Amino acid sequence: EDSDKDTLSVGTATRSVPFLISFPKLKRAFIGGFFRDPYTEEREWEKITYINSSRNEPKNHLAIFRGLVDHLCGAFQSRSLILNLQLQGVLEHGQLACDEEEDGHRCMRCWNIATSFPLELVLKRIPKSYNSGLCLKYSECIEALATRHDKPFLLQPQAVFKCFLAMTKARIASGRVDSGNSIDNHFVARVKSQGGRYSRSGSVYFHFISVKDMEALKKFSTAIDPSVMTSILKSDLLSAKIPLFEAAKDGRKHVLVRPTFEGLVELGFDLALKDYILIDPLKEAAIQSYHHLFRFEEEAS
Repeated sequence: EDSDKDTLSVGTATRSVPFLISFPKLKRAFIGGFFRDPYTEEREWEKITYINSSRNEPKNHLAIFRGLVDHLCGAFQSRSLILNLQLQGVLEHGQLACDEEEDGHRCMRCWNIATSFPLELVLKRIPKSYNSGLCLKYSECIEALATRHDKPFLLQPQAVFKCFLAMTKARIASGRVDSGNSIDNHFVARVKSQGGRYSRSGSVYFHFISVKDMEALKKFSTAIDPSVMTSILKSDLLSAKIPLFEAAKDGRKHVLVRPTFEGLVELGFDLALKDYILIDPLKEAAIQSYHHLFRFEEEAS
């Protein structure tokens, strides 16, 4: 507690996985350390997790922590650790310091994590923001989830429902068109006249899922048994789960790009055409800067 260095114990890291495996009924675990601030009166111990920092000791601390994560992957793959273990202290932002797509290839360590670690933990680390613990692209995360070894997990309706919903919610993005030139003004005026939503400043927001992300969602859905998808109540996929599917309080409609609407319906979401203003993205000059998101790679090139 008196040192300005954070020390990662080699011995503890090496013994951690065998120690966890020795408890076959283990349900929760924390991997990390404890810290007590010597300058506070309470001097209470607090949990701390490994952070990849130049202040760490020993010098090869990153290699040691990566080795610990690799051993955890092996333990989950071999079922030495249960797949619903509530594990804390790993997969935090910056811990692995991965080189995304090093040498043109995806990160195999993060791929192994996504295909072996507990599903709940993996879902929380799907790239939604800068704070993700995995360096995989979103489409790669979905591909990894679709190829997981624990098929019984994927065949559980509630697990599938939560996973599928999290995937979809994470990839709904939005764009904005402000009044300005004649093209933008015409778009804004048209959407307003059709009953579309707009902000106090008069800007129109539209929602979409890129072609690439939609294809990834569809790829994941093919790994789910059809009987599982049909067992999910349509009502469970609606407004309480994804804000975009809520009816606007002011009575105006969400603006949605047509391919996204059609893709969501194909995936099983019970959406009604009357509840949205649909736009054809590649035909709208006002959103030209977004066109690349709605073209397939061969079209874009």
